Amino acid sequence: MGVFDSIGISGVGNFFSSWGIIAGTILLIFIGVLVFGVIGYFVYSKFLNKKEFHITVNLFKVVNGKRFFVKSDLAKELTIPGTNVRLLKWKSMGIYSAYPTRAMGNNIYAYNINRSGELTNFDFGVGEDETEAKMDFDHRDQTYAYLNLQALINKNYREKNTLGWWKENLPLITILVSTVLLLLAMWFFFSQSSHQLAVWTDIANTFSEAADKMAGAVSTSQSLNSGLVPT
Repeated sequence: MGVFDSIGISGVGNFFSSWGIIAGTILLIFIGVLVFGVIGYFVYSKFLNKKEFHITVNLFKVVNGKRFFVKSDLAKELTIPGTNVRLLKWKSMGIYSAYPTRAMGNNIYAYNINRSGELTNFDFGVGEDETEAKMDFDHRDQTYAYLNLQALINKNYREKNTLGWWKENLPLITILVSTVLLLLAMWFFFSQSSHQLAVWTDIANTFSEAADKMAGAVSTSQSLNSGLVPT
């Protein structure tokens, strides 16, 4: 008989043990849902990125009067908040460029990059159109517009992406971490309670038996001192 049973409170150990099993089950279910949710989120994000990045951009540079192909990339359209300025964000190269006006095909565009790192949209036209689209064709208004566009890009995209995904989803991450810690604490408490109760019950029973033996020894000692030996 345990300590709680001896004082009229029965089934306490079984109660904590049952709650330990329930808490563990809830924790496993939550972890399973969380894992599937994370997998689903990444699959959806990948699908969404594939759908958004549907524009093909080709980068060229001019060396010694000849145009050389550098790299091809995918891009998606963006609009700077608070303006009607449209941009292209290049997926793998991380470039933000002005929205092109000259196409080489359906959602296919080409850019030249000059010595200053400025991007100029062009096509493979002929005559005056081709001359104006050359890499070195630039004037001050275009340069000032380019610098102003870079400032807008840095303010609205590059600086905001310093912390990236973590900053945008910080409240959700905090809730998930707090929930996991709470469930772990519940599982640990209820799973360990029954074990600890059993240990303390054994200790209490041991002390009880020791007290009974000491009481018997004291009673025997008093009987011997009085000259009376119990039969």
